[in-house]
Amino acid sequence: MEGDIKMPNYVTQNARNELASLLGISLPDTIGNSERIIEGSINGEKCIIVCFAIVVRTQPSEQRYIDLHSCGRSAWEKILEAWNKSISDNKKFFFFAINHLDAVLQNYIFSLELSPCDFGNNTIYITREYENDMKNGDSMDVEDSTDTGGDMDSGDDRNTGIEKLKRYKLPNRKGYLSIIKKNVILDYVRYFDNRPYMINITELSENPLKVEIPKFIEKITEKQTSTLKFSRNRLLTGAPGTGKSHRFSHDSEEFVGDDKKTALYTANEVTELMNDVASENIKVYLKPVLDNAKLFSEIRRITFYPDYSYGNFVGCYKPTANEQDEVKYEFIEGPFIELLAKAVMNPYENYCLIIEEINRAKAASVFGDIFQLLDRDSTGKSEYSIKTPTDLRDKLRALLNDGKFYGDKWEDFKEKYVENMYIPHNLYIWATMNMADQGVFPMDSAFKRRWEFEFMPIDGDNDLNKKYLTYVVNMPVKTGQAWDHFILWDNLRKEINKILQGCGLEEDRLIGPYFMKPTEIKELENNGNRSSYPVITKESLVNKLFSYLKQDILRFISADKIFKNNNDLTSTMSAIRNAVLTKGFSLQELFVFSDSALDTIDSMYFNVADDGDSNDNSTRVAVGSNTDQ
Repeated sequence: MEGDIKMPNYVTQNARNELASLLGISLPDTIGNSERIIEGSINGEKCIIVCFAIVVRTQPSEQRYIDLHSCGRSAWEKILEAWNKSISDNKKFFFFAINHLDAVLQNYIFSLELSPCDFGNNTIYITREYENDMKNGDSMDVEDSTDTGGDMDSGDDRNTGIEKLKRYKLPNRKGYLSIIKKNVILDYVRYFDNRPYMINITELSENPLKVEIPKFIEKITEKQTSTLKFSRNRLLTGAPGTGKSHRFSHDSEEFVGDDKKTALYTANEVTELMNDVASENIKVYLKPVLDNAKLFSEIRRITFYPDYSYGNFVGCYKPTANEQDEVKYEFIEGPFIELLAKAVMNPYENYCLIIEEINRAKAASVFGDIFQLLDRDSTGKSEYSIKTPTDLRDKLRALLNDGKFYGDKWEDFKEKYVENMYIPHNLYIWATMNMADQGVFPMDSAFKRRWEFEFMPIDGDNDLNKKYLTYVVNMPVKTGQAWDHFILWDNLRKEINKILQGCGLEEDRLIGPYFMKPTEIKELENNGNRSSYPVITKESLVNKLFSYLKQDILRFISADKIFKNNNDLTSTMSAIRNAVLTKGFSLQELFVFSDSALDTIDSMYFNVADDGDSNDNSTRVAVGSNTDQ
């Protein structure tokens, strides 16, 4: 680029030699100074690496970029030849850029994740966003910002995915740019490969990396989606207690009796699918499956937590003992692979993997190379396949033990699938996420864009049964009311939410209708009408609601915005427990509710139904002060 003053003494040769050293590749003595393509074995797999030096310009203004203009026509032809060779010879392919002399770039490697055919003869700029992420090293992707000294190296993580990775969607291009810490580059090479961006699973080809799907299997998708219209990758987010898990239970009919579940196929669709199958042997197995298929044949729930890993989710080697107590190491599949294998073998049925609290773990690290399969095409299956990790192939081959619906095409399909896996159309992955909680990990935009986000409204989903409207809370509202004074939970939480909203808090930090759960049933009376109500006790209110307000919400607003007498009654959780559970203070004496808010909360109240027996608790009166009447 004309007029640039560039950092001296860092050229292709420097970048190539540095990358070869980091990757453990020996270079031939005869290699030319300008040669940017190197080959070698990394993690036991053959790889081809294209190397570029990142240009650092100091005038007229500081700028960093990967200059694809620096390649002449002959150089690009060599790169394309290397790309084709990687596909024909089954070698991994990477495009790495580096500059270890620059203070901002020296600890990182940049990877262009797309086909060379899509690079274009242009420039990839290192934007301010990228630079800020590198300067703030402990904010890279899912890195823990509490690491001492900002050191991003927390040990070998090869069985669980990659932690020190930040991915960005390239503007106006098909692929991504990843920024990787140097000390985990071997992990990155283990889990990633540029070739998946070009392995379209629906194309027919003699190339062994492609997977041909039998035609009659492909026709199933049209019939399944006529009844089941939900997204394959679905992510529910919202405030705590908005019913995210319940929404998934409702939509999947998880707890509905088999006789009441929705049929997946209509009678006409069953007939059409049967007509698409030529083999009489397959029809024998198929007819009862189609007649009895429901929305989902199996629903699996898992919960992510901070130590949840790729090994937990996909699988890893674990020690096992036989009857003679001999210990050996065996690859044990995780829930994703277990359900994936079932979905592949049974294409006429649907499977659903529900991930609770997906952002409580380092999601990108947990998914590892599976991350690339989340891109789905219009039929619901992965748009691209990936080369199956070596450790997983034998286990996947063993799990795929029943291909009755594929007929004579099964063995050929199975072997190609084992080599190049993808997510089939009938595997749904749903997840919940709560951004308001402490201890959650951020998810980068490249990961999030592969999901269909749905926000759960703060006052509940109108499509669901609003059971929370009958929940009552055992809590006096105003000074002088009885100990056993009961109010509607929904009235209380809405007034608290008004205070939080007035302080500028976002909706995902408000209190959802299912935030509190009843722990007992009581016979209560309102205006002479008796009925049984689900009750939230004072103990539950203190342990959950007050705890959330004190320990989470007060990180964002001052205590006097919520609590009254903060230095006395509500300064600590011990003080709150004493005020509520021992002395029986009312909401009026604890919260900064207005008079109209108190009237709204107390607009419908209940007392313990009188059966004629004496009950000291029912007549006990709150002992708080008489102020603020």
